[in-house]
Amino acid sequence: MNMLNDMKYMKLIITMVLVLFLFSCKKDKPLICIDNPIAGCPEQYTARTTAYKNIQKWDENPNCLFMPNYIQTTNFLYSKPISNPNNSGEILIRRINQIGATFGDLCIYNFCDNSLKVIVDNSMSYRFDWSSDNWIIFNGHGGILWKVKPDGTNFIQLTDHGGVDAVWSPDGSKYLYRVTGLPTGSNMRVSFSDGSFDRIIPHNMQSWVWLSDKEVLFSNNNTIYKYNFEDEETILFASLPIQRASFMQYKYETLFVSANNGFYEIKNNESLYIDSSYLTYKSYHVQAITPNYLLLHRIIQDTSDYANCNVHVTNVISLYNRTTKEERMINLPY
Repeated sequence: MNMLNDMKYMKLIITMVLVLFLFSCKKDKPLICIDNPIAGCPEQYTARTTAYKNIQKWDENPNCLFMPNYIQTTNFLYSKPISNPNNSGEILIRRINQIGATFGDLCIYNFCDNSLKVIVDNSMSYRFDWSSDNWIIFNGHGGILWKVKPDGTNFIQLTDHGGVDAVWSPDGSKYLYRVTGLPTGSNMRVSFSDGSFDRIIPHNMQSWVWLSDKEVLFSNNNTIYKYNFEDEETILFASLPIQRASFMQYKYETLFVSANNGFYEIKNNESLYIDSSYLTYKSYHVQAITPNYLLLHRIIQDTSDYANCNVHVTNVISLYNRTTKEERMINLPY
């Protein structure tokens, strides 16, 4: 009998421990934005963005005969957003103080906790990228390539020469970049993640993106090509009415192309013209962070005071909803 009572008490104690454990987990569980931020923190995209104000204006008959005075409407200029390949609730952005800064800060913004963290201070220029194995590659002073962990630790110098626009391969084992300062020949180079040389690509490219660990897509004028490293074959991928592609991303089996005249989607050999860029309204660095949301850098110029030679310029980072066609600016500390 005593044995039965002991077993009952033991079961009761185990049950109470499990209940307490479950309640404590539920209470302390943090917001997580891995893979799908809508599922991890459902309100955060909306909570962290706001609709644009009506600041896009154009004077039909400008009277200014000289170069207008461009007036920045924000203290900080944010540009070149890159999404974390492992967590679409985080983005990597460049921040420049509008007053006299030459180099920018490299920052990470988190939609879940609304934090903005500087990981590289006043040392960053040109383009940067975030690898699937959690390394960030960027250009420092003199165009030297470096890599660093997202928490701002483990700085590693990758090159002793100038290089720009480095892009990681899908598995993070290599990066493709343009070498600066070469007198002749192709200036496109692939290196391993530790900075050691792999190969030269026999093409000049305006923009590029990895299609797989063995293939890249690159643009020249209004044509996009596919290049295979193994057989060194180059074939036509797409031809578009674009004006110089400045940035490309391949995700969800879709190629997203940012060009001087707007941005496009290319899938199954069909192209979709999403948004136009013109003098007072331009988009850059367009990329998908979820199947429904596009991340981009938007520049808006208010020319309503052009008669006094003034143009007010606003730079913002935005989210574009592919379903509703609504675009909202992220509430960064501008």
